[in-house]
Amino acid sequence: MALEVKKTLSDKVTTLASALADKGTPGIILLAIIFLTIWAPVAFIIFKFFSFLGEAKDFSEISLIGPILITVLVGLLGVACIFLVYRLTSTIIGAMVPTIRAEAEAAKLMSEAFGGKAITSAGTWEPLAIDRRGAQTRTKQVMKALLERAKNVLEVELVRSNIFTLHRDGKLRILDGFHLNMEGPMLGPDELTITIPDGFLTSGRSHKYFRAVLSIMSTEGKWPYATDTEGSDSELQSEVQKAHPNLKWISSIPIPYQVQPFKLVCGVLNIDGLGSVPTSEQMRQLLIDQSTAAALIAVLNRGTGFLEGKYSIPSEPSSTEQEHLKGFLIDPDDFDPSTCPEPSNEFVLALSRIQGLEFFAQISPTEVASYLRGQLRS
Repeated sequence: MALEVKKTLSDKVTTLASALADKGTPGIILLAIIFLTIWAPVAFIIFKFFSFLGEAKDFSEISLIGPILITVLVGLLGVACIFLVYRLTSTIIGAMVPTIRAEAEAAKLMSEAFGGKAITSAGTWEPLAIDRRGAQTRTKQVMKALLERAKNVLEVELVRSNIFTLHRDGKLRILDGFHLNMEGPMLGPDELTITIPDGFLTSGRSHKYFRAVLSIMSTEGKWPYATDTEGSDSELQSEVQKAHPNLKWISSIPIPYQVQPFKLVCGVLNIDGLGSVPTSEQMRQLLIDQSTAAALIAVLNRGTGFLEGKYSIPSEPSSTEQEHLKGFLIDPDDFDPSTCPEPSNEFVLALSRIQGLEFFAQISPTEVASYLRGQLRS
């Protein structure tokens, strides 16, 4: 029985140590503090015990059996102290391990579903790649779940979604097959052939500056990017005219490839609407989940490279460009997929309805966001 308890504690210590190692230096510091706090008093008692043994030999006033009795008594107290500390250590670790183990298991399930990397019991990173076809299928499923979320949040049906990627000519185009609800009356003339120069319009700005961009048509029928199409650039004007005539708003979120050691962007995830303009609160709810979807797609792409196109380092907007971007209504620090804001419970539940992602019903939005942050920084 004693051996069984010892083995269980050892397993717990190993699990705790490897899980905390995954959290880097702060985790290791926490582990050290736990053991130092618990065992430092024991070391002090042991030191005092041996000091006493050295002094007890010189006691001439007491009988020979006195030091022996005192030694036995102190020894029993020392053993009792060590046992109590042992039980305290076991209790603390036992309380911490289930939470940490749940996080580790959630990360492993997420990695198996989306690719990326997972921590092993030895504390090393292990790549868990998903194949190219699987990544494409799952991306479309994530886009579909996001679109359903948009319909519920905005209380409209006329919403669409697509992904733009950058080509070697410096222009963004819709990735073939990655467009939802863009058919029949929901599709404008030649809309799937739209070509956007990097840094222009909604998708171009989102891609170039690595930030969320929201464009809403004014009551006068003008877009915030109207200045892009003014002047002599007839080619850009013709591209804008390909859009659906009833298009009212567009929200764009950059799809990162990585955020460390430097940022790389590999595409843009868009949602747009043909009907009424949503309220600012509705858009805020949607953009949080759109950021999560973009990060999920980023992780899917990292192991397969299915987002065909040119990856690029985002640019910092000049003071003039920064001023112009204010017209797009999005704070530069909001809805950054590289920081992975926590998704809504509703979106996590929607993702759990995707085949292979049923485990999302057992993990929290915090665990989803934490996993995505780790993958994009590893």
